[in-house]
Amino acid sequence: MDKTRILLFGFCNMLEFTFSAMVRELTGARELEIVRSLEELERLNCETLVDTIAVNVAQIGFNMDNQLHRIKTHFPEAYIMCISPFRISRFIGLRLIRNGVDALVANIDIHVEFQRAKAAVQGKRKYYPVEIRKMLDEDICPISRGYRLLSLKEHDSMVLTLKGLTLKEIASEMGIAQTTACTTRKNAFRKMGVRSLVEFVKVGYEFNLHATGGKKIVM
Repeated sequence: MDKTRILLFGFCNMLEFTFSAMVRELTGARELEIVRSLEELERLNCETLVDTIAVNVAQIGFNMDNQLHRIKTHFPEAYIMCISPFRISRFIGLRLIRNGVDALVANIDIHVEFQRAKAAVQGKRKYYPVEIRKMLDEDICPISRGYRLLSLKEHDSMVLTLKGLTLKEIASEMGIAQTTACTTRKNAFRKMGVRSLVEFVKVGYEFNLHATGGKKIVM
């Protein structure tokens, strides 16, 4: 039988020492291959299958979409386990899940929860932190809940914004004054908990809110 191949990616110095021990316990493996950068990972021999890749969330950062895609492209057979040395937000947790992460070992405060993570990893099952599991079970996230509070006109202004229209163009499309269009969009910002146009657009595409049916542009 081939030796199980486990990669530890993105950890260095003391973090490498600390989390290599954790990954050994989580996976039951005796040996790990240490990879410190994405370039180094992509140079590895991919002819030998990889069982698990333990990824440092802090290493991939906010560019996780691209980096996780590159990791999965290089080793498509691997079970991807993300580990965070620090507490992560629900938003980051959901982004990781949307990018196909199999296990998210983060925000674990009690021993029994670590044992749940360990059982899931060794059984190659999905594992996410408690608060993320609750959100998935309830099918609720703060952003989408705010979206559900939007009025018809607020929804329309959001859709047109995501299409790249200016406030003047949005006002013309909706048949309202530009000042009204501005107020309508500000109200949508407030309900969805965003503070800027950039954040508004990012959240809209992140949760695919512009694709939600059932509402029409008010003329």
